[in-house]
Amino acid sequence: MIRAASTLCIAFLIAAGAAASDKTETFRGTYTRAKSRSIYLQIDGKTRDVVISRDTVLVDANGVTIATGPKPIIAALRSGTNVVVTWKPFWVPDGSGVVTGYYRAALEVRIL
Repeated sequence: MIRAASTLCIAFLIAAGAAASDKTETFRGTYTRAKSRSIYLQIDGKTRDVVISRDTVLVDANGVTIATGPKPIIAALRSGTNVVVTWKPFWVPDGSGVVTGYYRAALEVRIL
């Protein structure tokens, strides 16, 4: 019974878009382009997409906030800009609750 309740609790967290882990990751890369609410970065020769939410902040090298949210952040970035992005991975469930992948939710984008 306890195991079933534990499994059900995990399923609810995943269905709600729960974080894949509490650990954030920080990477340095080069901004290349944007599409919808995602920015694409060149990191170690590979392209990675990062989702920008309304809580994501864009800061300059001194830590001063320049913009918050997808549209202002994407408008402020230019192709070739070197950035450091802190993100947290989130699970992506399908309609039945089965995890089919994950996405990177940006917490902060810092222009270098």
